[in-house]
Amino acid sequence: MIIGGVGLTVAYLVTRPRLSVSFTYSPANPRVGQRVDFYVSVALLGGVGPYTYYWYRDGVLGVSGLDLWTMGMIFDSPGIHSVGVKVTDSQGLSGSYTAWVTVSP
Repeated sequence: MIIGGVGLTVAYLVTRPRLSVSFTYSPANPRVGQRVDFYVSVALLGGVGPYTYYWYRDGVLGVSGLDLWTMGMIFDSPGIHSVGVKVTDSQGLSGSYTAWVTVSP
């Protein structure tokens, strides 16, 4: 683009929309053998349903599918466990979240 005889470069930053994902769980201080329920919250920044949920525990994919915005897990060993979820919309946009859950004996 030329303005008044001076060359001007115009740059545009194009960002792809994304999903902002988080979850809560209850109870907050689980024990071995106790069911823990996880509830996903997805802030839709350009997302289009339906959404597919991929749940991970200690880095291993456990289950995936549509409408799995809530998940129950039972931990069979004490310690700190990672729980993660990845959410993908129908257009391929995704977001993920991981939390560390401390499980008491």
